[in-house]
Amino acid sequence: MGPKNICLTISALLLGVAAFIYLQNSFTATEEFTPVKVEDTGQTSSPESAPPEKVTKLPQTPAVIAEINGDPISSKIYLRRLSEVIKQFEGSGGIAPADFEDIRKGALDGFLNEEILIRRAKAQNISVDPAKIEESLKAVKKNVADEGQNYDALLIARNQTEEQYKAELADQLMIEALVKAEVLSQIKVTDEDIKSYYDSNHEQFEAPETVKVAHILVAVKNDSTAEEKDNAKTKVKRIIDLMIGGADFGELAKKESDDKASAVNGGVMEFFPRGLMDPAFEKAAFETQVGKYSNVVLSHFGYHIIKVLGKKPASLTPFDEVKEDIHHQLLRDKTNLAMEDYLKFLKEEMKLKVLI
Repeated sequence: MGPKNICLTISALLLGVAAFIYLQNSFTATEEFTPVKVEDTGQTSSPESAPPEKVTKLPQTPAVIAEINGDPISSKIYLRRLSEVIKQFEGSGGIAPADFEDIRKGALDGFLNEEILIRRAKAQNISVDPAKIEESLKAVKKNVADEGQNYDALLIARNQTEEQYKAELADQLMIEALVKAEVLSQIKVTDEDIKSYYDSNHEQFEAPETVKVAHILVAVKNDSTAEEKDNAKTKVKRIIDLMIGGADFGELAKKESDDKASAVNGGVMEFFPRGLMDPAFEKAAFETQVGKYSNVVLSHFGYHIIKVLGKKPASLTPFDEVKEDIHHQLLRDKTNLAMEDYLKFLKEEMKLKVLI
């Protein structure tokens, strides 16, 4: 994991969820929020049970939202960032109150974390090479162009000048330098750490039993007519008779199977574990011997003629194949814990007092 990826890993913790969204997406296209689906209870809605109105505008907020070492912290930047998050939800009519409270807290925590870290960086005399700021700005402009957006229009939408945005980039680069010097430099993941984790968590690296089959599907639905079901059975019998007569299974699948995705490959499917397929199909696939055909199987898709091509027993993924993944995971975990402790220390040292 390179320095850039490490910084991205800690950014959400450094700056809070909402602020992380702001830093990563404010100059790129954002994905639409998908609310959690609520199951229909079958009850008729009433004024008493109507959901609360969604949040579409900023809440009333005092001019001073916190104190750091007794210095008042203005709400201006915090509110601008929160406003940008709200705008992302305009297409869905706003944000549910419960979701908004989480977003609000994330934006506040992120903003205050950033203020704390900037003060620490300045106290440690950490500076940023102007050339790096220009390099970062150039990368931002390229990303904006790649997304088909207009850089100047985005600055206007954020009510910012380029110099103001460059100042924000400088702050972020200063924070990165601080974190690398005071946190990341202290984090080590040894080969012994990796091996110990592997040996203690074999269940995470167990590859399940899998099976590979080829099949021919004759589609029929539960609500099919009696005639349609009879026609499907007749087609299955005709295919089996052709197989008995020596017809090639793969060629039959290409011509006769209603599963067009696998038919083009002669009915061949990739290896799959238990729990992914229709229960009846899965049972037949795992119980039939390699090289043999199952009995005709009826699933909710229709009738299947299955040929088992291969099986792989459950096995433990070799250490060398997962060593790098474990290293990245342990590094992320250690980084997150270290950042939590670091921010807690700084907040106590700087006497952070949240007023909202």
